[in-house]
Amino acid sequence: MDRVSKLRSISVSAIEVYQRCREEYRYGYALGWHPIKTEHALEFGSAIHAGLEVWWVTLDPVAAVAAAQAYATQRRRSVLDALDFVTLEVLLLGYHARWLEDAEQYTDVHAEEPFRLAGHGYALVGKLDARARRRRLKVLVE
Repeated sequence: MDRVSKLRSISVSAIEVYQRCREEYRYGYALGWHPIKTEHALEFGSAIHAGLEVWWVTLDPVAAVAAAQAYATQRRRSVLDALDFVTLEVLLLGYHARWLEDAEQYTDVHAEEPFRLAGHGYALVGKLDARARRRRLKVLVE
């Protein structure tokens, strides 16, 4: 096992929670407690992210909508309703219409790619929304 893999990992989300509220960090990250019910905005955002991950790899809006809806339906206690599913579809189709022409400039696209940066006894971990190549430059797509 190398030196980097022995480091304590901390995510960008964990740092943000710690900065916002130390008690929330203690319960959620140190003690591992989680809410019984997922907040609506968090679940909706995660479903959109699932759809965008598929869209950046395939540029297929139908596959993106299916991925977002599949994410939401696989949740045991989903808080999303029929209106949310329609909203997911409309947002992803709008995203496709707006970004398709620009997206075609990118090659070698990697969506939701994990990263790990080591230093000072910790490893910062997380995911990049999208990493790609545009002409001969490597870029991050936000």
